[in-house]
Amino acid sequence: MLYMNKTREISNQEWSNILEELNLTEKLLTAKTIVIKPNFAAGTYVDPKTHVISDLDLVRSAIEFFASVNETAKIYIAEADSTGYGFAYLKYEHLELPGSLGLSDKALRQVELLDLSRDRLQQYESKSLKRYVSIDKQLWLSETLMNADLKVNLSNLKTHAVTGYTGACKNLFGCLPDFEKYHNHPYIHEVIHDLVLAIKPDLNVVDAFYGMERNGPVQGIDVDTGYRVFSDNPVEADVYAASSIGYPPRKVKYIRMLCKTNGASIDNQSTVIKAYKKPGVFLRVMNGIGLTIQKFGLHVETFGHRIHSCPTPAILAITIARPVLLKLFDYEKLKAWKRKMLK
Repeated sequence: MLYMNKTREISNQEWSNILEELNLTEKLLTAKTIVIKPNFAAGTYVDPKTHVISDLDLVRSAIEFFASVNETAKIYIAEADSTGYGFAYLKYEHLELPGSLGLSDKALRQVELLDLSRDRLQQYESKSLKRYVSIDKQLWLSETLMNADLKVNLSNLKTHAVTGYTGACKNLFGCLPDFEKYHNHPYIHEVIHDLVLAIKPDLNVVDAFYGMERNGPVQGIDVDTGYRVFSDNPVEADVYAASSIGYPPRKVKYIRMLCKTNGASIDNQSTVIKAYKKPGVFLRVMNGIGLTIQKFGLHVETFGHRIHSCPTPAILAITIARPVLLKLFDYEKLKAWKRKMLK
């Protein structure tokens, strides 16, 4: 379900209309915890007025409305670490949150900053996952986030040097607690697919007032396209928003994967409102080459990690054959063999 907003300032009445249209009013009224995940990926150093990060006025507006409707809920602003020592707590310090939002005293009492990289974690498992499918690849996410009664996903509409397009689904990549996320980049589409299934955000916003074209998500050109897309489904929001800037959703691998997994239509597209310029050819080529090299390097690194402490030739043989053995035997069986050999 979709809702289009074309006014930069959202009144409480329009917020109420949005949640009513998306059937989220009852969730808000009864929520004990609300988690808002903005896009603060480069929040340790960028000017908050640029379109690199989420519009702080939009964050403030959402919090004020939620607090006015539900006076007892704890409202979290959530962010995790980013590549390049982009610690979540440094983002909050640089952006002077929550003080810089200019919240009323009443709303401020309900707000708390949530560090998704340092919160207690819980594992998510599902047979539908694409990346986190083995003992070596497990999906662990913030316990507070996963158990929140209302999850709000605030993203910016941008072109992206790696994925082509970024919006609601890609914004969830910022929920990974990993200290360095670069090792996920060669598998970014599979990772985004799995995060959408695990987190299941209730309210998804793709903000085209704070859009970006060319070499997004950080080095692009700010664009104010004059609208926002709201949805109870991040995939639906992205299908519409990508189409609205002339970027065919079928060209975005994670959108194709999610539509297939969820049995959703990828053809429910909007008309082009404003065509965004894509990232430069040189940057896209270098991304492709770099990610291919990185993927190979990650395999080498993993292999090195597995064999560096093998004390006997027999255990080395089992370690080398591990991927094949795991398809034939369960993990606990292999561990039992290894313990027996070490005696």
